[in-house]
Amino acid sequence: MRPPSALSTESTLADARRLYAQARYGEVVRLCKGILRADPRSVPALVTMGMAELAFEHFEESLAALNRASALAPSEASVHLAIAAAHRLQGQFPEAHRAVDRALGIRPGEPASLAAKATLLCMQGDYQGAAAAVEGAVRAMPPRGDLAVAQVYGRACARLGRHAEGIAALEAALADASATGNRVVALTQLGELLDGSGEFDRAWEAYQRAASLRREAVPFDRAAQSAAVDRMIAAWTPDAVRSMPTSGFRADRLVFVVGMPRSGTTLVEQILASHPKVFGAGELLSVARAVAAIQPKAVGPLPLLTNLAGLGRATLERHGRGVQTAAARLNARADRVVDKNPLNFLHLGLIAKMLPGARVIHCIRDPMDTCLSCFFNVSSSIAWASDLEDLGAFYKDYQRPMSHWRAVLPDLPVLDVVYEDLAGAPESGARRIVEFAGLDWDPACARFHENRRVALTPSIDQVRRPMYTSSIGRWRAYERHLGPLARSLGLSGPQ
Repeated sequence: MRPPSALSTESTLADARRLYAQARYGEVVRLCKGILRADPRSVPALVTMGMAELAFEHFEESLAALNRASALAPSEASVHLAIAAAHRLQGQFPEAHRAVDRALGIRPGEPASLAAKATLLCMQGDYQGAAAAVEGAVRAMPPRGDLAVAQVYGRACARLGRHAEGIAALEAALADASATGNRVVALTQLGELLDGSGEFDRAWEAYQRAASLRREAVPFDRAAQSAAVDRMIAAWTPDAVRSMPTSGFRADRLVFVVGMPRSGTTLVEQILASHPKVFGAGELLSVARAVAAIQPKAVGPLPLLTNLAGLGRATLERHGRGVQTAAARLNARADRVVDKNPLNFLHLGLIAKMLPGARVIHCIRDPMDTCLSCFFNVSSSIAWASDLEDLGAFYKDYQRPMSHWRAVLPDLPVLDVVYEDLAGAPESGARRIVEFAGLDWDPACARFHENRRVALTPSIDQVRRPMYTSSIGRWRAYERHLGPLARSLGLSGPQ
């Protein structure tokens, strides 16, 4: 029998992994630190903690934990794959490739390592190389099914126009009960392939199965979210905004791109990041961290600033400098740094007071298309996108604060960019965006699809294409399934 301490450690690790699946990363870190105090050489605890820190975008802390694990277990391929993931999420592709190659050197042909290699190639636009990297493993399925291999093969096939091959691979892997990997991601990729093939009912079935699994893993309380938004709006009154001090320094370098996810935020970032004086930083968490630090006991599914007591100039400047420092660590030379975390729409009051001079670009898209795209594409950790009624409620909880900010923050520079207008007149729309950012026009911004930077979002493959309009009105192909969404949005009949 194992000693009680070993049993206790295994139980705590199991708890940490369960919490990780529920996106409760702070609790994961706390549990793993407890294990490591008793056993500093626990490789599983180091890896689990490293992945949780990575989810917080604590990149230095994540790599510190993962590199410690690698030093303790240099022949453990999974550790090198975790290190690769940490580099990949920072856009450090040479380092990520080296870590994956170390894993492949330890276990040649290991499906998880092959999938990681192909994912890197996909993200860099080498879809042919990605498909070739996993074709052998795909041919071996089943019985040795690996959903990650099938998913990345399907992703490459979608970009190469080989939909039937991708569908066959994914359906075979998903039908294999012994297949390992993330079924949500595999089902989502299958849905995309079927959608691209015009098989909308079969696509809906795949997406619906993925959403059901997401709901089981991460539930969402729409009433709690709406109540938190109510409290935030009630706190940020015109009198409260007028009486609140403003930071004494300027944040003119920062451009925030906000709105609902899947509303065109990545496209706007890509247009700006194609300018030689702009750095696209992706979806940063620095503003949300400032909210959590200012109000540690914020309640609701998302942290919202509802207690403005004690928000003096010193506090605002301290946290504002923290946000600016985080941006400078990513790029200290660019004239503009773009933070395209869409959910910063919840924090525009704090941004206005904490970061005077920052600009905000607000992306707007048809609500049915926006919500359907969220249902199809967003991360498993975004709980509100796994149910059509939750989606409609969340969309309204996005509209309410945006209307409120317009009323109480008249001096905050905000540019509305309507996705449908931008798709219809891309160059004039791009010129408008660049001018708002305070920059001279550069023709590269109209050729954003030629930019080889890697956008670390689900829209990465879309922004490698010239502007297109085929996604406008996409919801109509699924209209018969979308009654709950339309009712939740307060819509009736065709839009």
